[in-house]
Amino acid sequence: GNDVVARLGGDEIVVLSPLTDLDSAEMLAARIQAALRAPLSISGTELHVTASIGVACTANSTSLQDDLLRNADVAMYAAKRQGPGVVARYDARMVAEATDRLALQSEMHRAINQNEFAVHYQPIVLAETRKVASYEALVRWPRADGMVLPEGFIPTAESSGLIHDLGDRVLELIVADLAATTVKVLPRVWMNLSGQALMRRNCASRILAAVGEHGVALDRLGVEVTESVLMGDVALVERNLTQLRDHGMSVSLDDYGTGWASLSAIKRFPIDVVKIDRTFTAGLTTNALDRAIVRGVAEIGRVLRLEVVAEGVETDEQAWIAQDLGCTELQGYRYGAAAPLSTLPSL
Repeated sequence: GNDVVARLGGDEIVVLSPLTDLDSAEMLAARIQAALRAPLSISGTELHVTASIGVACTANSTSLQDDLLRNADVAMYAAKRQGPGVVARYDARMVAEATDRLALQSEMHRAINQNEFAVHYQPIVLAETRKVASYEALVRWPRADGMVLPEGFIPTAESSGLIHDLGDRVLELIVADLAATTVKVLPRVWMNLSGQALMRRNCASRILAAVGEHGVALDRLGVEVTESVLMGDVALVERNLTQLRDHGMSVSLDDYGTGWASLSAIKRFPIDVVKIDRTFTAGLTTNALDRAIVRGVAEIGRVLRLEVVAEGVETDEQAWIAQDLGCTELQGYRYGAAAPLSTLPSL
């Protein structure tokens, strides 16, 4: 036909077609996806390829070609954010959203360089005594227009690559706080590790070096990972986590029950703590299925000698049920929101 295929650069390919409506263009994109699903054999190795495709159209033949390519490019990046192998249609709102993301990215870069991010600590208590056992470190961004929580900037940090600089800064803050306090204030702190951080080959060595520079006991710092992290480069993740654990740090699996991790993941990876997602805790007082799930996870934890934390505990009734079902630790607003180090009590 009259389609033109050209390589723009890198891994970006453009297809120009005389189609003038988005439905037809999206059907063309679907045919391209179908063609790419066929495996490629290179030197005896079978490879599978996916493509993120952005679709843009114009019914006006006088429209600037640069605008059409820009719109398709914007849609392609929107497709990438949704995951591999996605087709996304261009929408005028995408440009405004992309502009906002770039502005946020620029602000974050400045904020990291000027040490504007802060760490707050949320208590985790023993179910049996309700005494503080440890704290989870949660990053915050204090701004003139208010405090920004992680969901307001972590996605941009991950998509822009700033997650590494932000993670290094958070590690520095946590280790400095541990060095400046005793176990009576911060007995142990759990630091969240992103999937991108664990994909760095020197992830464990960087953390160990930072802790060592401040003379902090390694058993006072633990790392939290989510289920989705375990689905990446399994061997590399296992190597990094094992190196940390071999040096005395503990590993916690966060949001258990909401992702794709199987029981074999708990067996394979060096996990010390399983944190039951708050969605199950919320249903403890009303939903028999939620109670059964929590009981099952707690029993697995008991057999494997893991600590089991119920997240999102907001009432005494939820706390008592979680404890009765076998949870060994509790976390949630019932025992305190995340707060600055200066406000934490001495234990």
